[in-house]
Amino acid sequence: MKEKQSVVTLTAVESMNVNKSSLTQMILTQLEEFRQAIYDNLGKVRDAVFDLMDAVLTSPSIQSFVSLSENPVFRRS
Repeated sequence: MKEKQSVVTLTAVESMNVNKSSLTQMILTQLEEFRQAIYDNLGKVRDAVFDLMDAVLTSPSIQSFVSLSENPVFRRS
C-alpha cells in the first residue's frame, strides 16, 4: 500500500507543473526544518547525538559502535 501512495504523490506533484528544482528546494527546506527541530530538542549533548545519528544513517553496515566513529560524518573523537 505504501508504494502506491508514493506513486500517487509523485503523480500529483508532476501534474501540478512544479519546477523540479523548486520541488527539490522545497524538500531540502523541509528536511532542514525537521533536522533543526530534532537538534533543538536534544539538550546539552545534541552535537554528539546528532553526529552519532548521522553516522548511523549514512553507514552501509554497522559492525560495532567503534565502527561508527570511523564514519566521516562522525566528527567526535
